[in-house]
Amino acid sequence: MFNPRRDVWSEHFKWDEHAIIGKTTKGRATVDALLLNHHRRLKIRQAEQMFGLFPPE
Repeated sequence: MFNPRRDVWSEHFKWDEHAIIGKTTKGRATVDALLLNHHRRLKIRQAEQMFGLFPPE
């Protein structure tokens, strides 16, 4: 799984609209295990976008 202390986010993930796509095996496993694209998370990202909080820098 992705470890933010050791790994670089952009090497393992990319954005597709509001969804997070795993680019590597480690990235895909993290997306699946943590349900990073659950419909509620996608709705939260959509709401964050309305307030200029998404996408993150």
